[in-house]
Amino acid sequence: MAGAAKFDKSLFTANFKRDYVAFSAVAIFVLIVLAEVGLAVSIPTYFVRSNLWELQIARQDLLKDFDSLRGQCNRFVGKTPELTEENNILAWNLNLMSNYIRINQKKLQRDEVRSLKEDLQQMRQLQGRLRSGKPFNRPLKLKSEKILASFRNELARGGK
Repeated sequence: MAGAAKFDKSLFTANFKRDYVAFSAVAIFVLIVLAEVGLAVSIPTYFVRSNLWELQIARQDLLKDFDSLRGQCNRFVGKTPELTEENNILAWNLNLMSNYIRINQKKLQRDEVRSLKEDLQQMRQLQGRLRSGKPFNRPLKLKSEKILASFRNELARGGK
């Protein structure tokens, strides 16, 4: 071993660099942890403040209400033909609305969603009346006595 080269161990040490590397590694680790905590707090706070999902939630509520009313109309069995036919009118209107909603579902704005929900609320009230046995259309009696009397008088005078 006498012929083996002797290495100067002082050349292989980095005592002077070890402190800087350790300090920079700890500093980078702390910065990463602080950034993650900041993101974990700020992103949910941003979503809560900005109401980004409000429109999407309103659209989903509209679809849920629409589907439930449509299901009620499809399951309805009227006690009289008038009730059944009026329910068919409601179901027909809902089918027309379904085409519009299906095509424009992703494009509906807040005011459109609000308007459609108001329409559904009115239709729900009408459907509630039908379920209670009260049709919303009432047949009117034509009061034709006065007009028939005037026709008789005109015919009796010779059409003058």
